[in-house]
Amino acid sequence: MTIEAMASGLPVVVRDQGGMTDLVVDGKSGFVCDGSESMAAVVQRLRDDPALCAAMSRCARQTAEQHTWRRVMSELEGHYSHALTLAARLAISALASTQRVDFGFCVSFAIVR
Repeated sequence: MTIEAMASGLPVVVRDQGGMTDLVVDGKSGFVCDGSESMAAVVQRLRDDPALCAAMSRCARQTAEQHTWRRVMSELEGHYSHALTLAARLAISALASTQRVDFGFCVSFAIVR
């Protein structure tokens, strides 16, 4: 819901945990808070300062416009590619040392050309 709010031109107030903090530039497109008291304080600040709210609204919208599905998928593919490279290195290392490696996950993918 964070990116949807930002796309609507709303500055967002999020807790300092999880993936939402990757989207919010603290003090620019919203606020990243450590608890409910700080969240309440910044919501009041936004309410009391229309100029700040308007500036953050513009920044939030611009940030959301940069997060297209094409970009998100490209980043995700990069993460998977990196994970597969690391898994391959571990497997090669394990084969060389005749040790068993349990990756703890299953990787399934297809290359479409």
